[in-house]
Amino acid sequence: MPAARIHWSPHVRAAAMVCALAITGAAGLITDEPDRGQGSPSSTASVSREATVSMWPPAVSQTPASATPSLQPQPTADPSAAESQTADPGTPADPDPTGESGEPGGGQPASGGQTATESALAAIGLVGAVSMISDPGQLIAHVHTLPTQSRAGDLILAAAEVYEAEPLPVPARFAPVATATGGDRYRPELAVFWKRLADGERTIEIGFADYTAKTSAVAVYRGVDTSTPIVAVTTAFNNGSATMTAPGLSASSGSRLVMVVAVASNEAPAPWTGTPGGMTRRAAVETAAWRGMIVYDQTVSAGSTGTRTATRAAGAHQATVLLALRPRLR
Repeated sequence: MPAARIHWSPHVRAAAMVCALAITGAAGLITDEPDRGQGSPSSTASVSREATVSMWPPAVSQTPASATPSLQPQPTADPSAAESQTADPGTPADPDPTGESGEPGGGQPASGGQTATESALAAIGLVGAVSMISDPGQLIAHVHTLPTQSRAGDLILAAAEVYEAEPLPVPARFAPVATATGGDRYRPELAVFWKRLADGERTIEIGFADYTAKTSAVAVYRGVDTSTPIVAVTTAFNNGSATMTAPGLSASSGSRLVMVVAVASNEAPAPWTGTPGGMTRRAAVETAAWRGMIVYDQTVSAGSTGTRTATRAAGAHQATVLLALRPRLR
């Protein structure tokens, strides 16, 4: 029996050809393209991050107008992946958060008016009160009791003044900061030292070489970088004036400025009046003959501090040390 011949109308033949072409194209895409829809979360995130970086600003499509459009859904950028790429918490916003670039302060402005450097630094504070001992020549050593709040790791500043003709003490385990003195035997010689407070240490002894009129002071500060505590220091002396001016210095962010002034001469006792600009008076011996000392401090910003001037009610030979303490990182 002869095979039956089916007659297709022109419209039916055209529709069949379109369907065949569509099926063939889809099969080619499935064969040649990776199965993006079944990828792992890590591969999806990778595609999303790549899209975030490469598509800002959005790229102009280079696909020819005649190209066959893909029938497979394309991945879209994951908003969470884009956020982690542009705000990585492991990358500091400030390229120099510690201010070690040499620029004063360093860093970019942070919230609350602080720079990123300032917000990363501890605030230096005085622990308890400054201890001060003075004698007319009856003692060979001064023993200072530390504040009960002091603890290991705090910084101890010690200061001692004697006549210029007398040898200055060198307290055990202390490092020298600076010495200020004048040009004749009637001027005071003032020395400042520092050390890191050891565990269990409750007293500081400053020994002298002779039974002479002298004064010493001990202050404890917390929040200081005890590896390199001194940012800068200046010294000065006068020839019997009522004012004692210390040259300015360059401080770092959050520095604590400390000024020590000493008198050791035969002028009559007299108090120091007022305070150098912005500073706080901490302790003083100013009513004894032949000797005296006063300590001021204040917190300063990065940059030049300008001079600091202490004024006495009467003229006297005076010497001063001005120093800046470096704050540690939080």
